[in-house]
Amino acid sequence: MHLEDFAVGRTALHRADPRGKWAVFVLWAVFIALQSRMTVAWLAFGFAVILAVAARPSLEALLKRVAAVNAFVLLLWLTAVWGADTGEGLRLVLLITLKVNAVFLLTVAILGTTELFALAHALAHFRVPRKLLFLFFFMYRYLSVLHAESDKLRNAMRARAFVARFDLRTWRVTGWWIGMLFVRSYERSQRVYRALVLRGFREDFPLVRHFGWRRADTVLVTVMIMALGGLFLCR
Repeated sequence: MHLEDFAVGRTALHRADPRGKWAVFVLWAVFIALQSRMTVAWLAFGFAVILAVAARPSLEALLKRVAAVNAFVLLLWLTAVWGADTGEGLRLVLLITLKVNAVFLLTVAILGTTELFALAHALAHFRVPRKLLFLFFFMYRYLSVLHAESDKLRNAMRARAFVARFDLRTWRVTGWWIGMLFVRSYERSQRVYRALVLRGFREDFPLVRHFGWRRADTVLVTVMIMALGGLFLCR
């Protein structure tokens, strides 16, 4: 699993301080989520597109994620069209589509251009509880391991000529697969915990690199807040 496809780059967004990026992202995300005016939603979506282009992500990877996000939005459009709603319902679905895509593109441009460990490090500066940070660290570290275990189980099922069908046997095998995945995850978590204790883990991760606020970070945060203020005035 590739969770940092957009984190490698040399743009200004990649070099920005994660603390400032977290701050402006939360402000923008909350503002867009609470927005009800179509004009402002279009402007926010346009600004998010500009930021996404400035981040220079891989177009193929970006389009795949946009398609995955809008697969859920498509269900709303199908519901609205199936219900023959040509008025306020379609307007609401369009507004939701713009808001969802705007927040997603902002996530890619602002947070996606930073390594996950750096984002977690920045959260520590905002006094986020340590236990949540530990959960974040371990989830990221072992999500790919869990995915690999899932692939092994699926390959074993295919090797035994299993073909998924809409019948009772398929549901039973799927339940066994999920149960075995939980069992293996629990066993691995026990091994990881014992390894941490053996190495003297004291519920703390030493930080090797520290952030340094630059003038470019001030400029970026100022521009983002000014743009947000302009959208707020358009309300």
